[in-house]
Amino acid sequence: MSVSNEDIESGLEATDHLLDTSINDAKWLLGSVATLGFLVIGLGLFASTLTV
Repeated sequence: MSVSNEDIESGLEATDHLLDTSINDAKWLLGSVATLGFLVIGLGLFASTLTV
């Protein structure tokens, strides 16, 4: 049973789409974690100024 070029191309398109989606999700996750980290650091600095 041979594999047609259409099957190969559709498989590559699906792989490219999944890769693009994964990269986009990773960017959003990294941005969210960085934002949360800066928020926690900012609140910690603010809290430390109130205690002194």
